[in-house]
Amino acid sequence: MPVKDINIKDFSFSAVFLISFTLLLLLKIMLASILDLYSDEIFYWQASTIPAIAYSDLPFITAFLVGIGASLDSHNPLAVRAVFILIGSSIPFLVYWLALPITNKKDALQSAFLTLCLPLLLIS
Repeated sequence: MPVKDINIKDFSFSAVFLISFTLLLLLKIMLASILDLYSDEIFYWQASTIPAIAYSDLPFITAFLVGIGASLDSHNPLAVRAVFILIGSSIPFLVYWLALPITNKKDALQSAFLTLCLPLLLIS
């Protein structure tokens, strides 16, 4: 049985985007579950145990979001980071949604794909 040559044009760009996004999301979840909380995250987690509207050195929303994640399982680093992983993972879709009215679908998808290359989005 002859092997058919695989042409890169046969793959749709949206499939490449979704595969890349899924692999990066799995990597984020793996790292978030393996790595211990660092000092700032521990501080945010402690601040989330006693919520207050005004902290002098911490935005209220940070403690609130950590508290939402910590309410799932307070002794699990993945739970503390869960909300931030969801927010960070939504950025490529938000870029696509914002680019779609001003350009075509292909260019909007390319813009979303390029956001996967941002180093700050790796763990966020």
